[in-house]
Order: sequence, then structure tokens, then C-alpha cells
Amino acid sequence: MTLPAFLFGSLISVLIGSVFHLIVGGKLKKYLSYLFFSWLGFWVGYYLSNRISFSIWRIGFLDVGYCILGSILTMLLIYWIDKDAEDTQDPKEED
Repeated sequence: MTLPAFLFGSLISVLIGSVFHLIVGGKLKKYLSYLFFSWLGFWVGYYLSNRISFSIWRIGFLDVGYCILGSILTMLLIYWIDKDAEDTQDPKEED
């Protein structure tokens, strides 16, 4: 893995996280969470694509297809977990 490939992959993961946040909305804390988990899912997808030696859409060293898939699936999982956490919080009592 070269530094330009790492930076390019990180840029793609940040763009995916930003677009996901633009679609679902939220505050700065959620935005930073989406960026982190998008980055994490992207590199987990990269690792898995190297382990199974199969590629969907390869650009240089990166198998961008599996990386994007890993990023999106990770963020959907985090969104689902976060959505359940918001639903179980106690609602404010009204007078």
C-alpha cells in the first residue's frame, strides 16, 4: 500500500461519510461518527477484499468496489444502532 493509495482511499471514505450525513442529517457529533465509521468500514472492506483475493472494481492497489461496500454497510449498521439508541431514550415529560 502506497501513501497516495492510502490518501485516495481515505478521501473516498470521507466523501462517502459526508454524503451519508447529508442524506440522513444530524449534528456535528454524528457527522464525525459517520466519518470515522466510513473510514473504518472502507479499510475493513479493503482488508477483506485482499483476504478473499476477489475484486469488483480495482483502481491501482485499491479494490474500490469492496471498500465502498464495506463503508456503506458499516455506516448503515451504525445508523441502525444509533437510531435504536435514540428510540429507547426516555422522552421528556410534558406538563
